[in-house]
Amino acid sequence: MNTSSDMEIKLDMEVQLHTDINNKQSYITVNAPSKTPYVEYVINKIKKIFVEDKFTVKDNNGYTSVPISEIMRVYTERNSVYCEFQGRKIKIKERIYQMKNLLPDDSFFQVSQKEVVRRQPAKFGCFL
Repeated sequence: MNTSSDMEIKLDMEVQLHTDINNKQSYITVNAPSKTPYVEYVINKIKKIFVEDKFTVKDNNGYTSVPISEIMRVYTERNSVYCEFQGRKIKIKERIYQMKNLLPDDSFFQVSQKEVVRRQPAKFGCFL
């Protein structure tokens, strides 16, 4: 049975930087008294920033590595899903809902059941 303290989400977190010339690789560690929904949220955000900057989609010719920064949109046309990037359009095996879950919310949004698009700077520098 969960108590109210188990369900509590703490919304503040301290950020510290430690340097060590003996470290061969940079890494991020999250220290918390317990694994809460907020801690999981923070970990997922960190992963999206550093780990998930590109992903692999399966097309008819095998697998293609797609940088997220170059994807313009993902859409359905005639019962097939396409990914548009680098001026290319490739048919992919993933479904729209799968791509929506893979793409970062701060860079993409779903405009319909059939299309996910990159947020573009609008007139006067506003974002959609």
